[in-house]
Parts: sequence; structure tokens; C-alpha cells
Amino acid sequence: VTARRLLEERAEVLGRTVGLIADIFNPDHIILGGQAFTDAPSTLPVVARAVRETSVSERRDVRVSRSGATVQQQAAGAVSLDAIYSDPLQAITLTA
Repeated sequence: VTARRLLEERAEVLGRTVGLIADIFNPDHIILGGQAFTDAPSTLPVVARAVRETSVSERRDVRVSRSGATVQQQAAGAVSLDAIYSDPLQAITLTA
């Protein structure tokens, strides 16, 4: 019971944080992933409610990555490929 309350409290803090950051940057989509969701999927409604209650936007598009155990590998790949997607010609000159 104590662990569940702790997870729910952290999920609420995460949701409020995401809502505030989303208001600052105003992204088209918010995609969340990580062990916070793969190991404790019951906290998803808590995070979603906290985002909705915190954000000034009435409808935030919040999605959750269902990556399972490979979420870190996928995140590392996304970061590694960012330079190529942002400026492919520059990336080629740096590696040539």
C-alpha cells in the first residue's frame, strides 16, 4: 500500500511537471516512455490527469511509448540519430 501511494505521488509530480514544460514549449505532441510506465502501468491515469489539470491547454496530445524493456535502447538511438535528422549533410561531413 505504501509503495503504491509513493508511485502515485511520483506519477502526479511527473504529470504536473510535464504539463508545465508543455506550456512553456507548446509541442504538438508529448510522448512519454520509460520504466515509470512499463513497470507501473497503473500510474498512467494519474499522470494523464495531472497533465490535464496543470496545463493551460485544454487538450494536450499525450501519448505513451509501449517500448517495454527496450525503451533505453530506443531513446539512445533517437538521440544518436538526431544530428543526422537535423542536418544530414553536416553529419556526413563530420564523419567523412
